[in-house]
Amino acid sequence: MNPLKSHDGLMLTGALAALGLHPHGLPRRLRASASDIATASAAHIRGDVQRQLAHYARAAGHARSKDERLGLRIRALRCEQLAARYRPARIEDHLRALLREHPKADHLFAGAFGPNLIVNAGEAFLVDAWQNTVELEIMKFHGCGTGATAAAEGDTTLQTESTTILNPDSTRATGSLGELSASVFRTIGTLTFDGAGAITEWALTSTATGGYVMWSRIVFSAINVANGDSIQFTYDLSVE
Repeated sequence: MNPLKSHDGLMLTGALAALGLHPHGLPRRLRASASDIATASAAHIRGDVQRQLAHYARAAGHARSKDERLGLRIRALRCEQLAARYRPARIEDHLRALLREHPKADHLFAGAFGPNLIVNAGEAFLVDAWQNTVELEIMKFHGCGTGATAAAEGDTTLQTESTTILNPDSTRATGSLGELSASVFRTIGTLTFDGAGAITEWALTSTATGGYVMWSRIVFSAINVANGDSIQFTYDLSVE
C-alpha cells in the first residue's frame, strides 16, 4: 500500500505495521496497550514520511522543468501535512475503534516472535518418542511466564513461570493437536488470567501441572495482562 494514497492509507499503514497484522487481518501480535501501539504506529509513519520526502528531494534535484520541480515540492508539503495530522492520539482513537470491531478483540494474541528453538530436552524427548518409550502427543501443554533471559538450547524450564495469576492457578493450557498443512504441525492453547502480569516467555511442555519436559521456549516483548484477559498461543512446527 502506498502510504500517500489517502489519509486513511497513511494511518492504517502505520497501525497495521505496529500490530504486526497478517495480510488477512488476523493479529500476529496484539499488545494490551493501544497507547503503546499508537506511539509505535506514529513512529512508523514518521519513518515512511522521511523516506518519501528524501525521494521527492532527489527527484526535484533531477527535475527537467520548473513545473515538475514545483509539483514535487507540493507533494512533499502534502506528505508533511499528513504526517502532522496522524499524531499518536488520533491513531489511538482509530485503533480503539478498530479493536472494538474485531471479532476476537477480547483476546490478546501472541505468536511469530522469532525463530523456533527446540531445546535439548525436547530433542531428547523426540528420540525417546521414536523408540515408543514416551508418547509424542503429550507434548501439547502451553505455559507462560515473566522471565526475560534469552532462550537457550540448555533450557529445561521457563525462567519464571506464571502460577497464581493464572485461572486456574498453576495450570498450563491444554493445546490442540492439529496441522496447518501436510508438513506443518499446529497446537493452539489459551491461558486465562485472574491477576496482573507482564508475560514475556512461553513454552510447550509435556504436562498440565507440576514437573514437565520442555519442547520449546520463546521469549518476546512484554504482553501486559490483567484480571479477565487471556492469551491464545499458536505454535507451528514446519517439517522440511
